[in-house]
Amino acid sequence: MKRIVLALILVLTLSLCLISCGGNGEKPKADSNVSGIENVLGSEVSDQLPAQPEEPVKKAATVNKAAYDVAENMQWSFDSGILTITGNGKMPEHRMSREWPWAEYSDKVTKIVIEEGIQSVGVSAFYGFGKVKEVILPQSLRFIDTCAFGDCFKLTSIVIPEGTLSVGQNAFDACFYMENVSLPSTLLRIEENAFSSCDEMTSIVLPEGLEFLGEAAFYSSPLEEITLPSTLIEIEEEVFTSGYNLKSVTLNCEVDMPNIFAQCKKIENVNCGSYYVYEDGVLYNKDKTVLIGAIDENITSVNIPGTVERISAHAFSNTALTTVTIPSSVKEIGTGAFISCKALGSVTIENGLETVGEFAFAFCESLTQLDFPESVKSTAYGSFRGCSANVNFASPKDKVDFNEDDASHSPITVTFAE
Repeated sequence: MKRIVLALILVLTLSLCLISCGGNGEKPKADSNVSGIENVLGSEVSDQLPAQPEEPVKKAATVNKAAYDVAENMQWSFDSGILTITGNGKMPEHRMSREWPWAEYSDKVTKIVIEEGIQSVGVSAFYGFGKVKEVILPQSLRFIDTCAFGDCFKLTSIVIPEGTLSVGQNAFDACFYMENVSLPSTLLRIEENAFSSCDEMTSIVLPEGLEFLGEAAFYSSPLEEITLPSTLIEIEEEVFTSGYNLKSVTLNCEVDMPNIFAQCKKIENVNCGSYYVYEDGVLYNKDKTVLIGAIDENITSVNIPGTVERISAHAFSNTALTTVTIPSSVKEIGTGAFISCKALGSVTIENGLETVGEFAFAFCESLTQLDFPESVKSTAYGSFRGCSANVNFASPKDKVDFNEDDASHSPITVTFAE
């Protein structure tokens, strides 16, 4: 006990000396006196010191829709194809398009004018208005809600005004003739499927300030180039998947992400910025601990570095990959990482892998055998869906959280160690 007390006194004394000498708060070098003393005293002292709290994971800003008052004085009128809406506050809450008072005019409206004072476009407010060609939005707008203009397939352009914070889920989904979209500098979030299947939209500028890109936000759009702004904090899966015209990608952000460019067959130019590394057709984070995905869909083999700890969702989905070795450093294979790699016939997994994500090897038609080492602890739903392989585990059945659904819905043979 005396030894511990003396050690603590010595450490505190040295700390006070450093402060009085004008320490600048920088981390001491490995050969400094502080580091040396820590090595001499060993774990008896370090075990007594409080653990340093982990740095919280940064999250993208959200929009508190409840903070806005409902426009109880909202009024509307319809005349000569023009639907005009006035009021102060957000639109009232309805869940379906038929619940809106103007629903009966859905096949007659050609122009929508939302006047100053209105702060939101409500859920499904104009969903399926198939003859709308023009929409005027007010500067007072703060958010566009779920499915607001979904299936307005004749709408060709939209200017989302400054002050708008978010574009909701499926907000402009299936606006097939949408060509031009102007996004404001205030925009924080683009939600899931917001602009998916906008079949004429060849370009868009994502503003600096944007923090969140939702799943499949631009799925199957014909964008030719895209720049991810430096302010992005969260990026979900398949944002640009099936972007059949995408040729150039610039990554200015610094965020771990899944392979958001799966099935983008024409990408020729990848500008990585300082946070990513692009080698041999494969994108990694800067220290190569995360394999983000194959940008080159024609890739047939890959040499995964021994630094990689995680293979991201959809990393190699639908590629021409024929063989892969997963090194012992890899602990996790993400959702759909190898889904529909129809030519993949050889997979070698070294001891170290722990979890296999949903549909990770689904529909790999050429796979005949998968041997999992003792380190594997779980395989998720659909990991082997559509395969006919022999799946062998080096651990007993009670040591592996195996999803039995795979065995009942796929022609696979599963064996465990005795």
